[in-house]
Amino acid sequence: LETLDLSWNRLSTLPPELGSCKKLVHLDVTGNHIDSLPSSIGQLKKLRTILLGHNQIVQLPDEIGGLANLFWLEIDKLPLSTLPNTIGQLKKLQKITAFNCHLTRLPSTIGNCENLTLLWLDHNRLEELPSSIGKLNKLRTLWLEGNSITTLPTELSQCSQLRRLTLSNNPLASLPFEFEQLENIKGPDNRGYPGLTLGNTHLPRIPPKVVMRGMADVIKWLKANPNASPQHPPAQS
Repeated sequence: LETLDLSWNRLSTLPPELGSCKKLVHLDVTGNHIDSLPSSIGQLKKLRTILLGHNQIVQLPDEIGGLANLFWLEIDKLPLSTLPNTIGQLKKLQKITAFNCHLTRLPSTIGNCENLTLLWLDHNRLEELPSSIGKLNKLRTLWLEGNSITTLPTELSQCSQLRRLTLSNNPLASLPFEFEQLENIKGPDNRGYPGLTLGNTHLPRIPPKVVMRGMADVIKWLKANPNASPQHPPAQS
């Protein structure tokens, strides 16, 4: 058995015997009522994709770090507050999609996922990112729209392959000048997707044409206009 699709059923649990499916490559349990995963999940050494979204899982087991060949972890719309520290053991992981969860933090070990190219974290409850994110030198897409992020680590400037960064709808008041190094974040791609979004933040009212040109031009503009008015003044404490 290499593919197991149990999506959109009414499952509340997965049996421990799942770990005996040693040849399993693709597991899809999207859209059930599952609230936890068996620890035996870590025995699925050949698993490349695991789709867990739209369930009631509040915590991923540490054993998920045993999925040595995992390529894609999909956890959209799960009531998770964080990811296990063992996430850093997933050296072949390239995609994490965690849209609309309850994430309040990322473990510092995320920086050990050295092959990560896509990190989709829109509409969570993140207030900051770990500095270790700067170790993700293959990261190309980082979606952070709709969180509670007030500052970004300067180490993010070390993600030299980053091409798309969405920051809209965060209470950001500044960007590190080191972000001028993110020269690959430019204008829209050939499908029209913007390389950078900064709407509805506490940043200055940067001219849209500057934002469209990319991060390097945004930082140059911020340096040249240090007294520019913010889009939305930060709330007074």
